[in-house]
Amino acid sequence: MTPKPRVLYLGAPLRYKQDQFKEFCEHFEIITEEVPERQKFIQNLKDKKYGDFAAILKPHFESGNDFRVDREGKRFDKEIIDLLPSSMKIMAGGGAGFDPIDTIELGKRGIYYCNCADAPAEATSDTAIYLIIGVFRLLSWAEQATRCRDPAVFNDVHDKLLTATCNPNEKVLGMVGMGLIARKIARKARALGMVLHYYDPFRAPKEVEEEYGLVYHEDLHEMLAISDCVNLSVPYMESTHHLIDEAALKAMKPGSRIVNTARGPVIDEKALIVALKSGHISSAGLDVFEFEPEVPKELAEMYNVTLTCHAGGGSRETIVRFEELTMLNIKTYIIDGKDPISPVNTKVVKTALFGKH
Repeated sequence: MTPKPRVLYLGAPLRYKQDQFKEFCEHFEIITEEVPERQKFIQNLKDKKYGDFAAILKPHFESGNDFRVDREGKRFDKEIIDLLPSSMKIMAGGGAGFDPIDTIELGKRGIYYCNCADAPAEATSDTAIYLIIGVFRLLSWAEQATRCRDPAVFNDVHDKLLTATCNPNEKVLGMVGMGLIARKIARKARALGMVLHYYDPFRAPKEVEEEYGLVYHEDLHEMLAISDCVNLSVPYMESTHHLIDEAALKAMKPGSRIVNTARGPVIDEKALIVALKSGHISSAGLDVFEFEPEVPKELAEMYNVTLTCHAGGGSRETIVRFEELTMLNIKTYIIDGKDPISPVNTKVVKTALFGKH
């Protein structure tokens, strides 16, 4: 009898897709490791504790993830990847972002990394719309004034909001990135009556532009200069680190607003604080932070900044899809012999496996 391919399961148990996992286990031998500390995990790989596994299944983004060298380093890096067995073919992880994983090094080994980009798209786009409305209407300030239960503060903020806020209707939303999440934001922002402009290194198809009424800009700073609010929906990588830096903030329209549900380091946080203090940027809505979970005291104390705890993509439906898609990617590739569903490093893998064409 041919042995089942082995899968190394990292992180907490599944919460929802138990029936799918039961079927998954019919095809694979599962080895579990709940929360491997980095050095212990490295030693386990050296000792071949997990045997010759074909795949790594990590359905939860924040669980089974303790591989970080330091705050700046990738968690799943070359040091670990070099120790993976030659039998390793694919790694599937929950989450849309994949910045903790060195997907290039995996690809050089011929190993696919598959994310779950579609899973948090609905929830993240809802959060972005909440923040977009928030930066125009300053509703978090209104909530603070209400929660303090001080009638004088209540009345004072009520009066100030009348002239400090405006409606998003007919305002220009400048969108940085036009992937799946951004398109969902565009659909919802259009329902608010916003005028949609976007910048992306890769222009969207004509039919997408027509569907959402998008105006394309080849130059980021050109788009920033005409936007009443800027929304960030880009993956975090070397090319997007501090994409919104001091120069980009200065290029933004005076009194404009910014919303970030992507990754914290896409914005130079110190430069943003300076721009907010000067009034050049009138308001910000942030779900992510450069050094989260640390949040700068200056941002936390600003009445014109709406903050959420990287909760944008989190919902029950998101977790269900993480579990579903991570298992499906592995089964599709290992058992069905087809290309995985949501790989992020296909080009590097193909080059490693088949050479340049």
